[in-house]
Amino acid sequence: MGLGKTLQIVSLVHTVLTHPEIEIKTVIVVTPLSTVENWKNEFAMWTRNINDGEDLVVYDISRFDYF
Repeated sequence: MGLGKTLQIVSLVHTVLTHPEIEIKTVIVVTPLSTVENWKNEFAMWTRNINDGEDLVVYDISRFDYF
């Protein structure tokens, strides 16, 4: 804990999504269920308006009922 893993991933995702020459438009981050809400909040806070005014869309698939 406290090593900056979340901010490192957010920074990496921000970088690859904001540089068109990299040609990445979608990123999937898989986290343990216990950290999903925290990561969702961190991404929302640190990546506002990174795609020409469009907010980053975060899907939390742990909320879906498959059965």
